[in-house]
Amino acid sequence: MLKKIYHSAILNSWFNSVVVMITSIIAIPIVISKLTVPEINVWFLFASITALGQGVLFGFNTTFLRFIVYSYSGIRIADFKDIRAKKELDFSERVDPNEFSAIFHLMNRIYNYIALVYLSIMIITGYFVLRKPISALPSVNAGWIAWTIIAVSTTISLRFGLYQIFLEGVGKVALVQRIRGTVSLLGLVFIIMVLYLSPSLISIISIYQGVAMAVAFSILIFSLPERRILVLKVDHFNQKKDLLKTVIASAWKSGITTVSASIIQHISSIIVSQLFPPAQSAIFLFTKRLFDVMETFTQATFQARLPIIAKYRSRGDIAQLLPYIKQTQWFAYGVFLVGYLVLILFGNEILLQLNAKVSLGEMSLIVLFSFSILMRRWLGFSMAISNQSNHLIDYIIIPITGMCFFVAIYFLYPIFGVNAFPFAQILSILVIIPIVAKMYYPVIRTSFFKYERTTLIPIVALLVVINIILMN
Repeated sequence: MLKKIYHSAILNSWFNSVVVMITSIIAIPIVISKLTVPEINVWFLFASITALGQGVLFGFNTTFLRFIVYSYSGIRIADFKDIRAKKELDFSERVDPNEFSAIFHLMNRIYNYIALVYLSIMIITGYFVLRKPISALPSVNAGWIAWTIIAVSTTISLRFGLYQIFLEGVGKVALVQRIRGTVSLLGLVFIIMVLYLSPSLISIISIYQGVAMAVAFSILIFSLPERRILVLKVDHFNQKKDLLKTVIASAWKSGITTVSASIIQHISSIIVSQLFPPAQSAIFLFTKRLFDVMETFTQATFQARLPIIAKYRSRGDIAQLLPYIKQTQWFAYGVFLVGYLVLILFGNEILLQLNAKVSLGEMSLIVLFSFSILMRRWLGFSMAISNQSNHLIDYIIIPITGMCFFVAIYFLYPIFGVNAFPFAQILSILVIIPIVAKMYYPVIRTSFFKYERTTLIPIVALLVVINIILMN
């Protein structure tokens, strides 16, 4: 039993997510009570811009994770494009070392270029978006130093992110989550020391980014034994130029998706920070940040099982795939509902005890955020599962969603103010449900109502009941 728990991907993912959530939330009381309102505003804005920039890399992350899982599951590179059509078991028991190594070496090369692109985006975005918020700080230089630390450290962490993708692809999800959780837990000691002994914008950002880099380097070290076994030292890149075409054909679609999705998710923070004074902006950014933490926790639960989903789909094992997907989604939705109840029931009381300088948004904003996050996770889960069949629909779905989102913002903002942002997300996702139903569900050999009547629909109904009770 203990061994099973130790090697459980979901339990280790929860362990890591709990630690990450604690390390994220523990700074909030200090930030909202010790820093000035302009510093609070900038601190939350930093988080949104960083998440937006990371979308550049995520397209390649998801592509390489799928391809490593495919190859490690005994699927040849030439068969990657045919996975969608598989209806029965078909795979090799052996891993082809040449093809597997070719994928890894290609990862290594591409990540060098992507890191440079990411750093460039962070520098350019930071200059244009942060000038106004940073100009309101007591120390403008401190604001730009803090942003420089974020840009450089996140670039380093993302460059070494390929080793996490490698380990997850070979079935070491539990190991990765355990490393992340353990190192973050050790780093929590130093975070607490900084928060209580010397809290400032620069010191808080420095310690958090230092822990993040320690996590990345730890995963690099723990990946060495597996790489010695599975990755040949000879770079077969020149022999596998067709692989580059296959990767690019998939990665550009995933790249469009992740960049578009990140813009939709985080553009509201940038717009609000430009249109509203720091005091009002901080309330919105604070509320959004708490929901982002909940969404991260929910997504981590799902991501922990994604390599197994990819394995079942690449092998054509539909009989095991559907129950596994359904169970995984119930776990993830359950995590979201529990997190939401904790926020609603105890959030304001905790803020009062902390004498916080910012508060949660109005109940209408919170309710809209709850539905927008739930719908966004449903859409994200659906697209991620479809991607495991190498049937990419997200590069079509997300731009359509984005256009609907911005049109909705244009009409709704004059009426609803900041509430327009989560409201627009809900409406934009509702618009594309018929498209998703047509493109995604046939891939897993089912239909929208047949599948979602026991997953999404009951969860939405439960959330409606919870919100009605809480608003009365």
